[in-house]
Amino acid sequence: THESFGYTNLPPGLKNYKIVQLSDIHIGPSIDLDDFDEILKLALLQKPNRVVITGDLIDKLAWLPQVCERL
Repeated sequence: THESFGYTNLPPGLKNYKIVQLSDIHIGPSIDLDDFDEILKLALLQKPNRVVITGDLIDKLAWLPQVCERL
């Protein structure tokens, strides 16, 4: 889902500042590392100033090293 928000009175340095939020990806049986690579690729196509990941990223701790390599 793509949402745009506009705010008045922001500092000049934040004008056109873009944040991509990825939430509750749950890498595991349903979403694998190839899917995660595609998600990251699509996020970066938006040319964000920041990417934030919120919620659950992995379902098993064993995935953590491979996921961290991609970040």
